[in-house]
Amino acid sequence: MVDTLEAQTYPNITQAVAIRSGTDIPSTSFDRDEAELRGSAVDDYEEVCTKCGALAGEGGCTTPPQDEDQRRKYFDCVCSSPDSTASTMYELEAFGSQAEGWILYLDDDKTFVSPTTLSLLMAEVGSPEELVVFRSNTTTGEERFDFKKKIVPRSSMDGIGYIFHSSHLPSTQWNPKTRCGKWATFTSLASKLRIKWIDLVPTMTHPLQRHLPHTPADDFKMTVIVLETRGRTAWTTTLLDRLQEPELLNLVADIVVASIDKTEDDYEGVSKVVNLSSESGLAELAEQSETESVLLLSDSVYLDKVSLHLS
Repeated sequence: MVDTLEAQTYPNITQAVAIRSGTDIPSTSFDRDEAELRGSAVDDYEEVCTKCGALAGEGGCTTPPQDEDQRRKYFDCVCSSPDSTASTMYELEAFGSQAEGWILYLDDDKTFVSPTTLSLLMAEVGSPEELVVFRSNTTTGEERFDFKKKIVPRSSMDGIGYIFHSSHLPSTQWNPKTRCGKWATFTSLASKLRIKWIDLVPTMTHPLQRHLPHTPADDFKMTVIVLETRGRTAWTTTLLDRLQEPELLNLVADIVVASIDKTEDDYEGVSKVVNLSSESGLAELAEQSETESVLLLSDSVYLDKVSLHLS
């Protein structure tokens, strides 16, 4: 989440983020305030599964049904379940109230669609008395249920997002007794402000989110095989440095360099260096991997975190 925010071209950003004790997140070039995230999201998830799983749709206990009547029953159940992390929101909002501006809530399973997202979104902002509402693409198609509704039904609001002026922070509604605090806050703001629906999709569910929480973190990791360039400028060292940066540790399991004549003594931090013949094919390269996922790269490419997520 931090890297997608850092990539935004909009020049005036501050962030308030809730993190668990002992968790390290990348530094930023803009102001950031941190609050300790208390409560257990895992315990909350398990309670929802136990209490509301029978009402859920295909895809797991947090996937809403498609039928309107069944959705209402499902969210009646979900919204009556507790959210042990809700009280942290008031600490985050205290930081947001220190300076006049606009407030955007973003869960850590969301990412911005492009580096220009915030600039395009802020271009739609007008009066402080407006509640600007937009779609957020999801893997479950949630965005089609609520967009441009006169009254947004009670839900976790995964398919739409909103932005509002900080002067209205006293109207937010976060309650540990409900998992639908975002909807309660939206409903409270909508009763006081003029709703402005915009046909813009600035955020989306992270591509890996559909695999969570059932997939162990290590299963997301891949083996990166770097093909060393010969006969022209080689960028192997530069690419290896990038692959070993802290923000990529949760995506890269092993790094293998396929070289003509180099050894492991020539490169730091790699799992191994292999010297294959010019007749070697993809099968021989695949044998060097210890993971199911393999990314084959020329050493001349530029790589960022988003590229690895999408791969």
